[in-house]
Amino acid sequence: MIPCMLGTLLLLAQAPSFADQAVITDLVLANRVLASEDLRVLNVYGHVSYRSRTNPAHFFIARNMAPKLVTAKDIYESDLDGKPVTGNRQDMYPERFIDAEIYKARPNVMAIVVADTPEIVAFSVSSVALHMDNPPPVVDIRKFNSGRAGMITSPELGHSLAVALGGKNSVLLMGKGAVIVGPTINGVVGAANGLRDTARTQLTATSLGGKVTYLDFKPRPRDNALQPAAGASGAGALGGAAADPANGDGWWNYWKFLAKSELTRESRTPYPYPPA
Repeated sequence: MIPCMLGTLLLLAQAPSFADQAVITDLVLANRVLASEDLRVLNVYGHVSYRSRTNPAHFFIARNMAPKLVTAKDIYESDLDGKPVTGNRQDMYPERFIDAEIYKARPNVMAIVVADTPEIVAFSVSSVALHMDNPPPVVDIRKFNSGRAGMITSPELGHSLAVALGGKNSVLLMGKGAVIVGPTINGVVGAANGLRDTARTQLTATSLGGKVTYLDFKPRPRDNALQPAAGASGAGALGGAAADPANGDGWWNYWKFLAKSELTRESRTPYPYPPA
């Protein structure tokens, strides 16, 4: 009886809180949305992570797999050293130190997208800058800690990238793509999509010939009515973190609806191959 009770208590201790269960759900949906046919910001590579709502020293991230296939069981909790909170894993992203070191350096960052679609990678290795207000700078990780082009596989390299990011919300990592950060998961997903669209538009316009004269992207001012009220309660306000304005974010809700529908279909029609 005692071993059984201890096992139950251990499982309860490891189970995520209600707030973090919501984080896991949105993280799964963010992976699916960014990898969807509509956006195609993530492909076989790239990932999303989301800081814990209850413990700022932890974040959630999927195991090393294609974002298009991520489900809740693929998400695990990590500390800011890039180590799983419970147990040992052999299926972690080598680049998880990007997320760990940025979360460590930037308490205001709640979500991170690392995208390496061809359009973004092209501008990370080109002398041509993106035509947009405050274009993200290009970081050559080879200049830090004997790094290799586009590879962040150690805490030291992750720290170098976090320092290069500074207070900015995005950088291009030479040979890799882009790192986008922000205070909300829906904001980061939208920013990653906007960056990819800007790169795609500029490449398309350039291929048409002539001089590209105007491709600046200026975000539309946000409606104050959609902002959470000061002192608002709820999962989004835990720990003083910025709340996700889910109720007023039409595009995010639509994309989540599509991702949820896809997950529902998959649950009813299992893949023809066994799970990993």
